[in-house]
Amino acid sequence: MIADVQGIPIEVEIRGAGRPLLLIHGWSADRRYMIADLEPILSAVSGWKRIYFDLPGHGATPAPDWLMSQDRAHDMPAYRAADWSFLARLEANYLPTGDAGRPGAPFDQPSLILGGRQDSRVGYRGAARLVEELPRAALAVIDLAGHHLGRIERPMLLQALVRDWLERLDSLPASSDGA
Repeated sequence: MIADVQGIPIEVEIRGAGRPLLLIHGWSADRRYMIADLEPILSAVSGWKRIYFDLPGHGATPAPDWLMSQDRAHDMPAYRAADWSFLARLEANYLPTGDAGRPGAPFDQPSLILGGRQDSRVGYRGAARLVEELPRAALAVIDLAGHHLGRIERPMLLQALVRDWLERLDSLPASSDGA
């Protein structure tokens, strides 16, 4: 499915039904990376509509020129599909300054931020700054993990942290719009 966001055709994949979870992949991969890491956990729990999408310049979502400011069965095809010229432009300005750039009040819903302590590509320091804007966030910097902490490096810990996040989300009242 395609969703138009500011003129960018964003590739979206939805799985399951129920309350929506927006799942955002990392640098140079695409939604397939998140699906491979999280679907074994999330598909076992009913009541969640999982929304995966490809960020601009990743997977099937193109990167417009004006956007300047991110041999396994899932990972390598995702990396091969990356728009490397866009990623080079973005990498030149990769570390944000100040807040995360979101105007308004902090997002006050349960969130999960994960980083690998030995992640030499993305690191974890930038993610730690998001905690101020996400007062209900759990932040975990995982030792003995790099950029592949999900299925490869620390899968059991990832599963426990995701289950904890889902439990915190379950404690919220369902919205009146049926989401």
